[in-house]
Amino acid sequence: MTDEELIDALRVISQRRSEIDALVIARLRGVPDDGRWLSWPVQVHEKVITSPFGVDRGAYVHEGVDLRAPFDSVILAPADGIVERAYVGKSYGNCIITQHEWRGKAYRIYHAHLNRWLVSDGQTIQRGQPIAHSGNTGNSTAPHYHLTLVEVGNTARLKGVLLIGCIDPLPHFIEKGTPK
Repeated sequence: MTDEELIDALRVISQRRSEIDALVIARLRGVPDDGRWLSWPVQVHEKVITSPFGVDRGAYVHEGVDLRAPFDSVILAPADGIVERAYVGKSYGNCIITQHEWRGKAYRIYHAHLNRWLVSDGQTIQRGQPIAHSGNTGNSTAPHYHLTLVEVGNTARLKGVLLIGCIDPLPHFIEKGTPK
């Protein structure tokens, strides 16, 4: 074996060890190894999905999920990550964008229609950490929490509409919600 081949082999071993370490840490934190990596983000006793991903709303397709959250409910970080931006937008109202990595892929989560946020741009967040309070801001008809999960670099078509990276977050939740 040449020195170059040995160095390449050590790189592969190091990369594989990093992957194994990440899986072990995830398991120790209670994250199963089956693709489910998001904790339920609304601090409530009853986990209810009020509007699922992909619902045709006439002018648009629902690109996220709506979860029952009475006004001012605590919203928790569903995974470790970094706050990319907290802002006020027309559609999402008070919104936080968080960045996450899972199994070598990059994701963004849009937390929308918030009453207020408890984090700031660039802040590191931990799973289960309070990040906001639910509200009724932006294009919203009642208090709730909206979550859009975006796999960076992924595009999909849903009912003829191009959704840039939006994926259904429900299969990725560790705890399962009940449809309304």
